[in-house]
Amino acid sequence: MLLLLCTWSVSPPSHSADAGAWMQAFAESQFKFRHAESNAPYIQLAWLDATHYGSTTLKGPDGSSVASYGQDSISQGLLLPLLVSPRDMLVVGDWISFTHFDAEADNVRDVDVLSLGLPLGWMRQLNDRWQLAAFVAPLAHRATDRSDPWYWETMGGAFALYWPPGRWTWIFGAYADVTPDEEFYIPYAGGSFQINQRWILSLVLPWPALIYAPNKDWMLLAGLTPAGATWAVKGPNQTLAPDQDALNLGLAVERRVWGNFWLRVEGGISGYRGFSFIGSDWKGPNSRSGSSPYVSLRFGFRPPAISPAQ
Repeated sequence: MLLLLCTWSVSPPSHSADAGAWMQAFAESQFKFRHAESNAPYIQLAWLDATHYGSTTLKGPDGSSVASYGQDSISQGLLLPLLVSPRDMLVVGDWISFTHFDAEADNVRDVDVLSLGLPLGWMRQLNDRWQLAAFVAPLAHRATDRSDPWYWETMGGAFALYWPPGRWTWIFGAYADVTPDEEFYIPYAGGSFQINQRWILSLVLPWPALIYAPNKDWMLLAGLTPAGATWAVKGPNQTLAPDQDALNLGLAVERRVWGNFWLRVEGGISGYRGFSFIGSDWKGPNSRSGSSPYVSLRFGFRPPAISPAQ
C-alpha cells in the first residue's frame, strides 16, 4: 500500500482545488510530483469492499486438498498520511476483514474468520531524484467461534523510487511476509511509464498493469494485483490462515460517483502466486491454494486534488 501511496498520492492535478490545511501542507512540501499531467486519480485512502469468490480448494502443509469452500468477504481499510517535515511522511492506518467460508461438503463445518491489521509506513524525499520508503504491518487472524488460536503474521518492505527526466519512474526494493510457518520474500524491480494524460503502463514486477483514465471521472485497470484472500491450512494446529502473497488477474472499472468518492467493480481469476523466495528456496509462478473466479465491489474515498507549490 505504501508503494502505491509513494507513486500516486502526491501527483499534481490539472486544476486547482480548495484543499484544507492538511492537503495544502503536501502541496507546499518538498515531495516530488509526477513529471506530467494525468487523468488517473489519487490512491484510495479509505475504502469498504465486498468480494465473492467461486469454489476455493484449501490445501494442507503437504499440498493435499483439505476441503472446498465458497468464499465471501467484506473488508474496511484506512490510510492516513501525515507530513512530519517538508521531506518526511508518516502513514498510519487500519485493516479489518470478515471472511465467510461456506463448506461444499456435509461433513465439513462452515468457518467465519476475523482479520485485523495495523499498517505503519514512512517515506522520505531524499533529493530531487530519489525517494525512500518502508512499511511494516502486523496482522492477526482467528475463527470467530474461537476454535483456533490467533494466527499472527508480519508484512513489511523497503523501497527506493528514482525519478529521471522524462516520463519514467523506477522502483527497486523487496517485500516480506513472515508467519510462524513460512517466510516469504518478493524482490521488486521495474518502472512505471506515463504514456500520455490517459495511459500509464506499470512494469513493476510482480504486479504489471495497464491503466486507462479517459477523463477525471473514469479509470480502468487491467493486470495483476495483490489478492490478499487466498487461504491455506497451516501449522501443527491446522489453523486456517491467509496467503497474503497471492495474485489476482483481473479487470477493474472505477467511476467517481460523488465528490471525492468512487465506486469500483472488479472481476477476474484469483489465487495465483508469482516468483518469490520462500525461506531460502526460489519459487516460480503457481496456483498454491487453488485458483477461482472472483467479483468485487468497492466504495472508496480519494483525496481532493491539490496544486503543488511553485
